[in-house]
Amino acid sequence: AANPYAIDVFAPVYGGQALPLAPFTDNDETRRSATLYAQDMWDVTDRFTLTGGVRFDAYRQQIRNNRTGVVGRTVDEPVNFRLGGRYALSDVFAVHANWGESFLLNSGTGRDNQGFSPERGKGYEIGGTAALPGVDVAVTYFDIAKRDILTNDPVDPNFLAPVGKLSSKGIEFDASVRLAKRWQVVANYAWTRARTDDSIFATDRVLNVPEHAATLFAIGRFLDDEGRGPSISAGASYIGKRAGAIDTSGLVLPDYVKAKAAVEYAVSRRLSVRAEADNLFDARFAQSSYSPVWIFPGAPRTVRLSVRLSQ
Repeated sequence: AANPYAIDVFAPVYGGQALPLAPFTDNDETRRSATLYAQDMWDVTDRFTLTGGVRFDAYRQQIRNNRTGVVGRTVDEPVNFRLGGRYALSDVFAVHANWGESFLLNSGTGRDNQGFSPERGKGYEIGGTAALPGVDVAVTYFDIAKRDILTNDPVDPNFLAPVGKLSSKGIEFDASVRLAKRWQVVANYAWTRARTDDSIFATDRVLNVPEHAATLFAIGRFLDDEGRGPSISAGASYIGKRAGAIDTSGLVLPDYVKAKAAVEYAVSRRLSVRAEADNLFDARFAQSSYSPVWIFPGAPRTVRLSVRLSQ
């Protein structure tokens, strides 16, 4: 059962005896796979570039249920393609477009002790870039559709279940601004609309995918002609509200802002020392979730000190 030891915290019953514990899943999984990938890029003209690729996978997956002795096997040889192009309108502006297919083996078994079909997807993006004096800007629209993506089973959260189809579309904006010789500001914003079409789930929202996300960082470099000196960076990231469960609870994880800062000193071109603090102001937030009773908290303030030596 999904919850053999149900407890009502508002009306507990004392003196009961728990049922004996037994494993609900016990599998051995074996995979054998080989992949061949080829890609090439053509300079059609001085301004127009094409990229094409093909990927061939051959795999064999076997899952043995040690509780029942049933063995399931899957054998397939999928072929996936990708195609992209970039056209420079001028020395400042350029446009690009990409299309591709994806394939990923899924692991484990579902509530019915059956293995899962591989995850497959198709997607495209179109966008433009501008390289102005002191400013680099990029805008991209993307549209991705995938099927058989695993998520928690709404009937029994102890198991996974495949989503019939998931679509993700949105716009991403990136900008880099050089304010002065030593200072740079980097910004990013993404709007994403992710939905599923599987009626088995109580909502069409996708777990842990924010509709709005943004980052803003400032970077300062104060190096001499020998590459020695300090560098500093500071900024923050914003993650919007996200679906925390796909059952009838309607759980929504709140949005949050997390700050980060770092100081680095280059002793030489080969040796540098770095100190960085993540979640600088020790914000409390929920990083991800897959059910109302399984929420992963974000890490508290974390400070790291590192030394890097390169050849």
